[in-house]
Parts: sequence; C-alpha cells; structure tokens
Amino acid sequence: MKILNYKDICRQVQEIARETGKFIRNERKTLSDRDVELKGSASLVTYVDKTAERKIVEALKKIIPESGFITEEGT
Repeated sequence: MKILNYKDICRQVQEIARETGKFIRNERKTLSDRDVELKGSASLVTYVDKTAERKIVEALKKIIPESGFITEEGT
C-alpha cells in the first residue's frame, strides 16, 4: 500500500477545486433554460453540474485511485 502525503493531496485537491470553479464560472455565462434538466420533483441539473462532477472525480481518482466516491449526480 502506498503511503499518502496528506499535504500534497490537499494541495492537489485545492487545485482541482480552483480549476473546476473556473470551468463553472465560464460555463455559467452561456447557460440557458434549455440546458436545465429536471432530475427530481424539485431538483434541477445542468450539463455544467454533471461535467464539473466528472472532472472532480476523474482528477481525484488520479490522486487516490484506491478510493471510491459518492456523488450527487451519479458520476
């Protein structure tokens, strides 16, 4: 089993969060009503939500591949 350096992991996760935040900010400018899906009786989702979640999970899997993830959008 690989020994984890938690400070390195935290730095990498912070960078993932910053990059994903940039993606969300940029995409938010182009969203329209037709980009919004109803996923439940009172729950909306967009391609931005799904893509951001996928980006986060894919990046985290590279850092901590032995981990599993529970996600809101089911990535």
